[in-house]
Amino acid sequence: MVTESYARDDGYNATGWIETYTGRMVTPLTPNPRTLGITDIAYALANKCRYTGHTAKYYSVAEHCVLMAQYGLYTSTEVARWALLHDAVEAYLPDIPRPLKPGIPGWAEIEGRMERAVLTHFQLTLRASTREAVKDMDTRILLREAETLLVSGGLNWQIPGKPLRVTVEGWEPRRARSRFLTTFNALFRDYFEPDILPWFDATVDHSLTAREAQQWLHPVKTSR
Repeated sequence: MVTESYARDDGYNATGWIETYTGRMVTPLTPNPRTLGITDIAYALANKCRYTGHTAKYYSVAEHCVLMAQYGLYTSTEVARWALLHDAVEAYLPDIPRPLKPGIPGWAEIEGRMERAVLTHFQLTLRASTREAVKDMDTRILLREAETLLVSGGLNWQIPGKPLRVTVEGWEPRRARSRFLTTFNALFRDYFEPDILPWFDATVDHSLTAREAQQWLHPVKTSR
């Protein structure tokens, strides 16, 4: 059994892995798409409250994503899929409020690498129009969430647009997790979650090799 601190002279956990709900070892700073899984994503997002917890009732990232996916179906399945997974990175990274992100050096790069891992794992290739549609929905749902969850109602946010026409209920984590997975199964019918070892082995490094990391973080450009 490992009893020592992560801060050891021999470099233990130098890659910065975290243990997930299912026992996977994920390295968020150098993410390996093979170590991700929808069960972990659903579980973590259902346990995370949006707006750093400053809400009138518990409101998870998972519920936020499900509401967007349901609305996205009015446009296309591709939009609904990305709407459901657009915050999947927050299963492995902190849920940082939108106004704070520009003030954190390097955060966009860290989040971008994790997003690429999510897209690769779920074999998603997004069109620019899909990204724009989900980005617009993500802004409009802020107005609806503010009306329901925050004291100000979003009065001083100065966000343009009309609130997304969804109903914010405030599901408890168990229900949020169930609704997230049900929605996922309907949208990703061909997905099979990768198997992992039936035990958590802290001596195994599941992060990318140096060569894989170099290729992953700095893809080789090919000429046409």
